[in-house]
Amino acid sequence: MKFKAVLFDMDGVLTDSFESCFRGFNFALEHFKKRAISREEYIKNCWGTPVNTDLEMYLGKDARISFASEFYHTNYTRFIEHTTIFPGVVEILNYLKEGGFKTAVVTNTHRKLTLKILEKFNLINYFDAVFGGDDVSEGKPAPEIVLKACEELGVLPKDAVMVGDTDSDMKAGRIAGCFTIGAGVKGDVKVVNLIELKKYLS
Repeated sequence: MKFKAVLFDMDGVLTDSFESCFRGFNFALEHFKKRAISREEYIKNCWGTPVNTDLEMYLGKDARISFASEFYHTNYTRFIEHTTIFPGVVEILNYLKEGGFKTAVVTNTHRKLTLKILEKFNLINYFDAVFGGDDVSEGKPAPEIVLKACEELGVLPKDAVMVGDTDSDMKAGRIAGCFTIGAGVKGDVKVVNLIELKKYLS
């Protein structure tokens, strides 16, 4: 099968940012006088879902979630030192660029912070489009961000691959009509290292 575009989630796929996200989320909870949660609880309840959803879960539906979300994203940079890029990321992005594939980032992280992270690791120029959670009305697992990226790239969803590390990513890609590749999770296919994408894209 021949694809024209590859869409990447960022956190957990391009960047190993779990520790940064976990610390940033607890920093926000503590700022708003809530208890910190464990890594296990964060993985179970928060990893891969929109921050606004997670904050509402712990702060309550009556909280000013947009304000709390802005606080989280603004203060994330306090913990960015804990973020690294995964092995194979630059190699696969070079492969896609040389192969003429269109590429996009589709993440629930806000656009401004996403751009800052991509720029930090010199990845920004590899992508034709970048969409953050604040670019859509509903983040993944809703398919809106995936469909929006496909439209921006000028490709049909069936001609695009969605690469993600959570069930939310796979659901968003599947509902949109993309071929899904799970980075450590079950999609149409599952990979351990992004270099493995080559065999599905060649």
